[in-house]
Amino acid sequence: LDAMTRPGVQTDEMVGRILDPFHPAVERLSRAPIPVVCALNGAVGGAGVGLALCGDTVITTASMKLRTGYAAIALSPDAGASYFLARRVGSERAKQLFFYSEPIDSARCLALGIVDAVHADADFAAATEALVTRLAAAATGSMARIKQLCDGIGARSLHDHLALERRLLQEA
Repeated sequence: LDAMTRPGVQTDEMVGRILDPFHPAVERLSRAPIPVVCALNGAVGGAGVGLALCGDTVITTASMKLRTGYAAIALSPDAGASYFLARRVGSERAKQLFFYSEPIDSARCLALGIVDAVHADADFAAATEALVTRLAAAATGSMARIKQLCDGIGARSLHDHLALERRLLQEA
């Protein structure tokens, strides 16, 4: 951020160097045909918010804090932060969280639906490993079809969705 404010800095070029490789990575993770678990341990802010929330399941330690922070430094969200936060909590709540730029502890993140589970710091590694092992043992094709159905819900009518459910069930 300090480098962006120096005289003569080409901000467009700098933003491009940061986001050009980052955006495809976030897109690949969010479109992966397997469950993606984002495990948050520590402070999460800025572009890390998009990366932290792009998964299908988001778990965290009790000590984790999330801060959007963009408005506090006169920037707008990047790296999918606004997309993923709005999908998790709704657009109105997401706007408020971005406007206020306040740190949000793990308990409030859970209450708001930003994260799916909070674990004691001491138990976090074991809980993460157990979840990942469980998901890895599941039927890969089933997981891919579930993601396809749920992730595309906003783009289909009920009629089209029911037809897709039927087709995918028949394929399975």
